[in-house]
Amino acid sequence: MNPMSGSRAVVIGASMGGLLAARVLSNHFKEVILIEKDVVEDSPVVRRGQSQAEHLHGILAKGLNIFESYFPELTQELVENDATYEDMGAAIRWYQFGGYRKNFESGLWGVTLSRPLLEYIMRRRVLGIPAIKLVDRTSVDRLRFENGKVAGVQTSTTDSSQIKYKESELRADLVVDCSGRSGRSTRWLLDGGYDAPQKSEI
Repeated sequence: MNPMSGSRAVVIGASMGGLLAARVLSNHFKEVILIEKDVVEDSPVVRRGQSQAEHLHGILAKGLNIFESYFPELTQELVENDATYEDMGAAIRWYQFGGYRKNFESGLWGVTLSRPLLEYIMRRRVLGIPAIKLVDRTSVDRLRFENGKVAGVQTSTTDSSQIKYKESELRADLVVDCSGRSGRSTRWLLDGGYDAPQKSEI
């Protein structure tokens, strides 16, 4: 894909999927807007809609390599903020099929840390890219269609009491739904007269 001068992408959801999508899209779009329904603090705190936020999280070796390709020296920054970098075969005690697996030196190094810390560091990196803007406390209510294609989103913004106080339309050349289990893309497409996408289950 070549850079598309003057074009805009919208990403629904500013969790891990949305942050990574925005980073990739920033290579191809002049403007990328992240829309997040939660309040987003400038600190590593739990968001209301953050899944499994209280669990320890691990980034495995392959994932960490991919992250580093988009965010150079990310591992060093995570470790400087109290994440642990270690051999995942030797450091983690795996419980599987009714018993603990034997620890061993795998040569595959990964990071363990909290979910709020991971998102905070990634979000700070993503929002350091001039093309990317975050809009929080804002929900996407439906897709906008023009000439047989998605042309943007209809949004509503809430105050601290979750009371809706502003509705607006946002045009976009591409819309990516990274809202996870709460995603409503299928329903929006059906409402727009399209067939539901084929579902794959693993």
